[in-house]
Amino acid sequence: MLNNKTSLTLLLVICLLTGVNTVFAQAIQYTPEYQKAMQANRDSNPDLAVQVLQPLLDHPRYRPMALLEIGKIRQQQADAAMSQATMYYYEAAQMMVSAMNEGGVKGPQAPETLYQIAQLYETKLKHYPQALEIYQNIVDEYPSYLAIDKVYWSLASTQEFLSMLEEAAANYTVIVDKYPYSPHYEEARQKMTKLAPLTSEAGKSIELQQNLIDDMDHGTEYKEYVTLGDMYTQSGDYRDAADAYRDAAHLADTDEEAIAAYKKLVTILDEKLKDYDGAIEVLEEVSSKYHDAEGIDKMIFRVAMIYENDVSSMQKVVVDNQVRYKKTRDSLNTAIKYYDTLIDNYPYSDKAGEALIRKAAIHETEFNEVGEAISIYEDYLSRFSGSSRANEIREKVRYLKDNY
Repeated sequence: MLNNKTSLTLLLVICLLTGVNTVFAQAIQYTPEYQKAMQANRDSNPDLAVQVLQPLLDHPRYRPMALLEIGKIRQQQADAAMSQATMYYYEAAQMMVSAMNEGGVKGPQAPETLYQIAQLYETKLKHYPQALEIYQNIVDEYPSYLAIDKVYWSLASTQEFLSMLEEAAANYTVIVDKYPYSPHYEEARQKMTKLAPLTSEAGKSIELQQNLIDDMDHGTEYKEYVTLGDMYTQSGDYRDAADAYRDAAHLADTDEEAIAAYKKLVTILDEKLKDYDGAIEVLEEVSSKYHDAEGIDKMIFRVAMIYENDVSSMQKVVVDNQVRYKKTRDSLNTAIKYYDTLIDNYPYSDKAGEALIRKAAIHETEFNEVGEAISIYEDYLSRFSGSSRANEIREKVRYLKDNY
């Protein structure tokens, strides 16, 4: 909040600056250069107007307003040029369309001329529906056109821009399927792998991606298997996605690549397939094999959380004629074991503090061992006294000591 003195000073500065600009504006308006420049601009000669104003740039008194006036003139000049260019582009398109309609363009020149017309509508006039219609006409009427791949590319790009994702995915897939030597092949394949799995083209695009992997030289498949896994994930085929990520992990050239693939695999097993045993198996393998790699602390924490919350390991009990589920002590002890591994081996990890809190909560709420829970909470406070949860844990310790 500004105090009164500061506010008054700021107001005076603004007033002074406004006054200076007004004086300068009035001063420049009385110069013969300004008068001549404005007349030249009114006579549709902006270049002469700018030329006349140039000498005023050497005078400190006139320079700021001269710069402003030159800027305005150039902006008006550019706007006029753009407007005229748009008119010329529109006229060019109309003339070329008339030439087509009157039979002036035949043979191989016909699809190329249509493509040029569509390009005018798309890139210059920004009339995308018209461009789309012409691209589609070329595909339908001239399928043997030697550069048909570029037409499919322009058609798909325009459809994607117009949010016609189903149609765009289909046409990107056509390029990948039929025109492997097209200069647009790689970019079309990238588009296909992202769009097609969300559409009716999912099966076709995944088949093409698998065929690509089968034809690749050994040692270059890692990235493509990850892409295949992503495509399966998008299409909801989680079991095949898991297999693709597992293949990618085994083909990785570096630890970082392997861990990245394993993380995707664990996410599928844990969150999508609910295969907790499979997720734990992978996480245990990764944490033991790559224990010094970045992110392993988070993977160990994830193992512990799965053991702590795995519904499949819970015991069914009947209380007051109602069926309830109770976590087994073995599963919880295993969770504690992994929390301890994280705390001992990665004491500076941001997950170490969470592990201490989770461990204490198990002793408090699951085992009813309040004294042990208090001890662990106090250990957390000694290690992470400045954390965002420190006050919350202090209150919990105070409450437990007063009530148990």
